[in-house]
Amino acid sequence: MKAPESLEDDTEKKWERFVAGRDPELRQQLILQYVHLVNHVVHRMGFDGSPPFDKEDLISDGILGLISAVDRFDPGRGIQFATYATIRIRGQILDALRTRDLLPRPARRRVKQLQDAVTALIGTLGAPPTEEELAEYLNLTLDQLRQTLMDASFEIWSMDAPLSDDGEGFCLQNVLKSPDESQPAVRQEMTEVRDQIRDAFRQLPHRQRVLLSLYYYEELTMKDVGKVLGISESRVSQLHAQAILSLRSLLRSAGVVVARKEPSAGNHAASEDSLSAARLP
Repeated sequence: MKAPESLEDDTEKKWERFVAGRDPELRQQLILQYVHLVNHVVHRMGFDGSPPFDKEDLISDGILGLISAVDRFDPGRGIQFATYATIRIRGQILDALRTRDLLPRPARRRVKQLQDAVTALIGTLGAPPTEEELAEYLNLTLDQLRQTLMDASFEIWSMDAPLSDDGEGFCLQNVLKSPDESQPAVRQEMTEVRDQIRDAFRQLPHRQRVLLSLYYYEELTMKDVGKVLGISESRVSQLHAQAILSLRSLLRSAGVVVARKEPSAGNHAASEDSLSAARLP
């Protein structure tokens, strides 16, 4: 008697058939099978439906990202669909939020100045600057700097940023996944970049490394990270923004280019994965 197929085997075969024939019915089945990822992403991003965010709109945006992920997914790259789709869902939501112009132009300008300041100070100090050093460099009070960091949390793409100017290829997260989970064709390329990201991660202050590990590895929400660290959710957002800005600058100085242009959901790279390869011992 033939053993019943596991759900994983069935899904793999479903993908093979869909990629080969692009059957609309299979497409619909795959979308419904993974639609739960949209709610997961919205929850992880900390959107509870309070103004200026409408949860139903965010879910609709996320579903568009999921549909795009189903249409563009390539099983041959050796990356799990759930991790690939999570990035595209998140990217679609972030793109939609930007089109709604939630951040005034002066605030965007201040965020750009903040990123430039981080880069300049890393070049001078040889390490990520503290808040006090950033505030002095920008001639801001600490409260003003922290407001700019909050503004930056609307603008940054988190660990989803592609590592190339064309917006394709690996993002900060999927290069940190275990190389054994990738196909040989992509393993070497991911390994080369992983070491540079790990080096940059280790240069961050201890608290920021712990925060990123809790958020990306343990997959806690910003609110839950705040509970663990004993700080407010808004403070978590500020520290998260500061950490990502520092990582970008460190990676640029190391020759790993992080895209600066506004991405579209069609340009988000595959895979949301953890910081497991860069965690503290």
